[in-house]
Amino acid sequence: MKLETKVSWNIDRIYPIYSEILGISPSWIARNMRKAIRVIPEYFKEYLPDEFLKEFGLLDVQTTIRNMHFPDSEDLLQMAQQRVYFDRLLRIQLHALLARQEYREVASDKQQATSNINQ
Repeated sequence: MKLETKVSWNIDRIYPIYSEILGISPSWIARNMRKAIRVIPEYFKEYLPDEFLKEFGLLDVQTTIRNMHFPDSEDLLQMAQQRVYFDRLLRIQLHALLARQEYREVASDKQQATSNINQ
């Protein structure tokens, strides 16, 4: 008699806990995330230069996504979280710089229009 053993994704590893969303079960989300992990390289490309990643000690975007859902270790989970936080702060800073630039352009246009009227 042959005994078969089935290896489970959630044995001896950090396993994600998903909340039920709009009636979609956590197990369905986890099962489909495992499938989606395989195609990450097709859909997510790194947008930060390698030098930037090295300077700030950041994971690449593909490794980050994989380790946010199925981390290989506590350290990689923490590094993935740091990359997500870094990206959020970077976007906030970029939006602030764009808003400042736009504000300066509008202020400059108003000042120029005022000086044209006074001439």
